[in-house]
Amino acid sequence: MRPPARSRSSAGRQDGVKYMASESSALTAPSEPGAATVAEDVAILGAGWSTRQFLQTADCRTRACIGVVLDDSPDRRGDQVCGYPVQAPAECSLGHIRSVWITSEMYAAELTSRARQLFGDSVRIEYTFDHASSLPKLLGDAYLAVETAWEQTCAEDALWYSADRLYSSLRTRLDSLSTWRYGPRRQLAEFAEMYAALDGLITWPGARLANIGCGRYHPLGVSLLALLAGAERTSACDVEPLVDPRRAAQAMADLVAETLLDPRALPGDRTASRTALLARIESAVNLEGLRSSDLLQAVNPTLLDYRVESIYESSLPKEDFDVVVSRDVFEHLSDVPQALAAVYDRLSPGGLAVLFIDFSDHRRYQDARTYAHWSHLEDLDQPTHLHTNRLRFSEYPQLFERARLEVVGFEPTQIEPLPADAKMKLALPYRRMSDDDLAVSRARAILRKG
Repeated sequence: MRPPARSRSSAGRQDGVKYMASESSALTAPSEPGAATVAEDVAILGAGWSTRQFLQTADCRTRACIGVVLDDSPDRRGDQVCGYPVQAPAECSLGHIRSVWITSEMYAAELTSRARQLFGDSVRIEYTFDHASSLPKLLGDAYLAVETAWEQTCAEDALWYSADRLYSSLRTRLDSLSTWRYGPRRQLAEFAEMYAALDGLITWPGARLANIGCGRYHPLGVSLLALLAGAERTSACDVEPLVDPRRAAQAMADLVAETLLDPRALPGDRTASRTALLARIESAVNLEGLRSSDLLQAVNPTLLDYRVESIYESSLPKEDFDVVVSRDVFEHLSDVPQALAAVYDRLSPGGLAVLFIDFSDHRRYQDARTYAHWSHLEDLDQPTHLHTNRLRFSEYPQLFERARLEVVGFEPTQIEPLPADAKMKLALPYRRMSDDDLAVSRARAILRKG
């Protein structure tokens, strides 16, 4: 029994079932009511976060198709995913399986290969995401096109054509991702979130902004957007230098183009003309230099100041900034009280700090199949990934008070409840914390210097 699938031009869900495409990217034919075959003839391969998300939103008809959830990881054995026991392929009978569903786009290629090893070529492989536009599919199609092109008389033209098609597909996909570090969308989203958090609390014209932990990829994007909102000047710093100064300049050029092509994407006053925006951009950025040099050679350091330094040894002038922002920084700091003291020192009287804090085990961003947001709270003797400090939401208010920072607002922005059996696996200090506290995986603090 297979769930119905939507046509490629459709969006969303139909009867609570996600769009599913076969390995060849052809869509599964819609099932006729009453045309069910044998129930429980489907295996889901992979028992990670994406499978949990899929099963949580699946309807009864879809769940009735699923016979088993398979995972090779020994750590998964004995676990349950939404009521389905996780089994190792070698430990269960698979002869009745007619279809394999793959829920993870990140591991699609790996899981597809594993499905072929387990079931051979006769089993039907289907994906619970749009596999036709996934990265593994795009790369595979490009590889096949290049292989074919070598056999053609115009091999060079065919290769460039295939490369251009891949570039176009990947660029379209990247532009749609809010997580793409070099993409304009990420910078616009981060600035918009900060802007909304401070709405009614500050006036942007004439404001001075410091971005603590601006990142190694696109460090001055938020700073430029603050200037376009009316800020007088900005500073940004990070403990590590730029990964690729030339690539960072290209990313800034893309952000400039995005703001000029669609000024409505900017938060705040949307009445500014493109001429006014361009004049402000040209005061801060040498546009020609963005295409011919690295980022730091193409910006005006008076307006877009950039420094490589630790927050503990900051050279930023004291009591100089109306706004201090940090994103996904404080969870990495070994001395949060000292860092908060540094923020306090840099704020002007009445100035505001906006801190976005990620409480998750950062290993889950590389391997969501193995790690959950609470995994680093289980074994305190094991070093954390990227030196996350394991502080929890409930521990911050006291730290803010000790730093003499008034809490204007401190609230979760993402809540992920722990499964019933997960809390007992935590180290004792965290086992004693409330379920609500442990469920907070992200939060935002707005703090004021009195």
